Formats: sequence, C-alpha cells, structure tokens
Amino acid sequence: MARVRVRPGLHMKSAPSWHQRRMRRLKGSHELAIRQRCRRVFLPARQGSRIIGGVERNPIGSRLLTNEPLFRGLLRQVCHDLGRPHLRIHKLAFRAIQEVAEFFLIREFKLAESARKHAGHQEIEVEDMRFASMAREWST
Repeated sequence: MARVRVRPGLHMKSAPSWHQRRMRRLKGSHELAIRQRCRRVFLPARQGSRIIGGVERNPIGSRLLTNEPLFRGLLRQVCHDLGRPHLRIHKLAFRAIQEVAEFFLIREFKLAESARKHAGHQEIEVEDMRFASMAREWST
C-alpha cells in the first residue's frame, strides 16, 4: 500500500512539530510582520498604521514604504554628491537610515497636511511645507 504524505492543516487537526518548524523558519525573516511571526500572542488589531518600536509603519506588516534597492541607490548618490563615493555602509545601517528617513517624511507630511487643512487649500502647497518646517522647529 502506498503511503500518502499529508500536509498538516489539510486533513489533520493539529501538528505542533510542523508549527514549530514554521515559526523557527519565520523567526529569522525580517521582512515579515511581527504579528505574522507571533500571531498567537497578540490580539487582533484594527486596520491602519501601527507604531512598533517608536517608528510608525505602513499597514502591511513591518515592511518599509520605499523599496530598499531604490533607497540604497539614492543614498549612494547622496554620498557621491557629498564627495564620498567609496563610502561603505553596513546593511543594518542602510535599514536604520531608511527607517529614520521615512519617519521624518511621514511626520513632515502630517504637519503639512494639518497646515493645508487650516489654510483651506485643496492640495499641499509650498507655504504649507514651509509652515510645517517652522512648526517642527518650534516643537523642538
């Protein structure tokens, strides 16, 4: 008689060893959301962005808003413009710089959006961005 291998979850009620292997495999992946790695621990959260580790993330897990290779190219271009074309940056440093840059841009656009609403404009204008930068200086 031929043996049929059954994936847990299709026909079996539970498979703790399969679940443990999957969680071990996902633990090292930085691209997955924290909720996806530890979904048994957390309660369901509402839709929208969350703050994880002090940085506001987009609603789709913990991925960053911009593409990593594109941001790396941008950062290398900035280093080249500053006169440091051969500057070596560690992979984790790239990620940290990208998180900080995205956090700064999100905060800046939130301030500009509130300035736009206050002024009654339909779109964010240059004066709204100037007001947002002044408001940021006042708050620090």
